[in-house]
Amino acid sequence: MAEPNWVQVLQVMHSAEYPYFNAPDERTFPENHLFTAGAGLSQGEAFAAFRYLETVGLIEYQERHDRYWITEKGFNVIHDRELANQQQELIKQQNRTNQKLALLTVFIAISALAQAVVALQEALTLNLKLVALGSLIVTVAIFIGSSKFELLDGVTGS
Repeated sequence: MAEPNWVQVLQVMHSAEYPYFNAPDERTFPENHLFTAGAGLSQGEAFAAFRYLETVGLIEYQERHDRYWITEKGFNVIHDRELANQQQELIKQQNRTNQKLALLTVFIAISALAQAVVALQEALTLNLKLVALGSLIVTVAIFIGSSKFELLDGVTGS
């Protein structure tokens, strides 16, 4: 989101080498003026932003110096905006970190699910082997048992 023109002009004033500026001669600034070149604004946009800053009390004209200065309120606005921008950047970084952690968590969950499926397959394979072995033992036992009964039937008098 682009900053409003008045913010751009105020930031240019704040970051300039000197904290004061000459009053504009006309309703515009020269094309090479710091407000037009530095803020990337047209002459009319820079002039309108400059006048807005003066109207809301972020800059003031001091007659004894014949220059405009940033007021305490102006410095506070700049400071508050810088803090807000830093906080927004921190929130963006936290959101990116949270997204990465969520993706990593999903990857770990999928890995754990895959391991559980493999373990279940191994357990089922082992269970099937045990069931098959048990079935074989029961079958052998039945076969042996039935053979004994046949033998006994033959001995007892058939």
